[in-house]
Amino acid sequence: QQIHAESENAAVKINFFATQVYAVMGNTSATPIHVKVMLNGKWLPSAELTVNRYNLYTVISLPKAQRGELTLQFDKPGVDLYTFTFG
Repeated sequence: QQIHAESENAAVKINFFATQVYAVMGNTSATPIHVKVMLNGKWLPSAELTVNRYNLYTVISLPKAQRGELTLQFDKPGVDLYTFTFG
């Protein structure tokens, strides 16, 4: 199963404890989808992603393991998000 973004600016939020956060995502649209990343309520411009195919994407990489709240916001519909993995 996956989460499918059906509207512009759809978002998903997770709590985590890790150094790295990865996401398996794909794109069902004909154009690239841009993903904004927010960590603990602050946007991370350096962590923005472009989803243009099915792949494992590195969402964030931190200097040390920490607890946090991560939000991914998709600029248009069409992203399939399958799972998060952590390192």
